[in-house]
Formats: sequence, C-alpha cells, structure tokens
Amino acid sequence: MLFRAVHWVLFPFGLLLLVSLHYLQEGKISTMLYAVVFNVLFLLVQFLLVSVYFSLKHKQWVNLTRGMFNWGDIFFILVVACYLSTVNFIAFYISSLLVSLLAWLLVVRRYARNKNHIPLAGLQALFFVVLFAFSWIKPAFKLTDDSYLLNLLQP
Repeated sequence: MLFRAVHWVLFPFGLLLLVSLHYLQEGKISTMLYAVVFNVLFLLVQFLLVSVYFSLKHKQWVNLTRGMFNWGDIFFILVVACYLSTVNFIAFYISSLLVSLLAWLLVVRRYARNKNHIPLAGLQALFFVVLFAFSWIKPAFKLTDDSYLLNLLQP
C-alpha cells in the first residue's frame, strides 16, 4: 500500500522558509501581512462555500476534511498563501487546481491504484516548484509582487 502522508514538521519548516524568502525579497512586512490576511480569508470563504454546497447537497453538515480534502492539502495551500502576493496566489490557486485535475485525468488516473482520490497537495506542490524555478530563471516574474501579472492584464 502506498503511504502518501507528509510529516507535519515539513509544514512549519516550509512556512518559515517561504516567509523568510518573501521578507528577503520584498523587505516589507506590512505588504506581506496584507497579502497573507487576504489570501487566508479567500481560502476560508472558498472552503466555507464548498462546505455549504456539499452540506446542502447531502442534506447534512459535511466536514471537508473527512473524505474530500486531506489536512496536508489544506496545510500546503496555507503555507503557499503566506508566500505569494494576492494576485499571484489567486492565479496560482486556480491554475494549480486546473493543472492538477488535468494531470489526474490524463496521467495519474491511468496509473494510480486508488483512482478516486486526486493527490492534490502533491500536484500543487509540483506546480509550485515549477513556478518557483521560473521566478528564479526570469527575475521580472516575482511571486511576491503582483506588478508582473497586473502589467500582463493591461492593454
């Protein structure tokens, strides 16, 4: 049997590492705290809405951590939320969910033993590593600053 759990120590370590990197890159703790608060509120609202949706669908309160999301999925996305700027976080979150779903449909589903569960945190982590590496290769693309993405959106 495949054991997919991640040791809990990695989450505080990753959080400390990414928050330190964010501070070293930006040097502004107030901007970082604003992004963290907004990103976490965004996640809380989204998890609440998903929970309400499934609770209404099943006609009883549904706990998302029992069968839908693992704690590793939640802790991973919270750690990433503490590093990325707001626009980068929303773009990462949406695109990583889409990439994870496509990867599961095209590759993982074919070879995985348990075809009912998407390894969400693992696929999102892989996507984050690719983005993180790209940000080091192309310094103009900063994951801690929204200006690059906002400039792409302007005509």
